[in-house]
Amino acid sequence: MKMIRSCILFAAIFVFLVIFVTGCNPVEEYTTSLTTAYEGTKIKAKQIDLQSAKISIQRYRAMNSKFPESLEEIGQFMGVVLDPQLYSYNPETGKITMEQQF
Repeated sequence: MKMIRSCILFAAIFVFLVIFVTGCNPVEEYTTSLTTAYEGTKIKAKQIDLQSAKISIQRYRAMNSKFPESLEEIGQFMGVVLDPQLYSYNPETGKITMEQQF
């Protein structure tokens, strides 16, 4: 029993020393990876919105024989709000693009 406690204590000290010597901060690394994953998810969501908007523009044109007049009209047709600072739309050609990558 005393031997098991000694082994556990030794392992704990060893892990602490490895973290201390290498400067490894598991909490910080975990937080960074979560933040990176969250930001990546936001970018993907905006890219999916862009693809949905392109499809909606084509559907709108098929139903109305013309392209939507604005991003707002596309958003109303889709049932979402499209950020005019994020997307650029040309109503003459029906082309929509993403202006910036966060």
